[in-house]
Amino acid sequence: MQELEITWERVMHVWWLLVWRGLLGGWIFAVALAFLIGEAGGRLGLDFPTTAAVATPLSWLAGLAWGLVVVKMALKKNYQEFKLALVAKT
Repeated sequence: MQELEITWERVMHVWWLLVWRGLLGGWIFAVALAFLIGEAGGRLGLDFPTTAAVATPLSWLAGLAWGLVVVKMALKKNYQEFKLALVAKT
């Protein structure tokens, strides 16, 4: 397996994938989760501060989980001139 030099252009390709998928997916996930928790809180008769107190930590945990999924996507992706690989140390 040929090892390529780590250039800023290659770093930017990986960084951009992490940023845009992380932010876009995280935003969509947060909006959907906030809607569902707000709906459930409303049906249960909870006030807004209580619902927000529940939604905030759950949104953070969901964001962390989504971040792991995005890193896995980055590791699986075939970029234009390279792909990332986890190689065992010798």
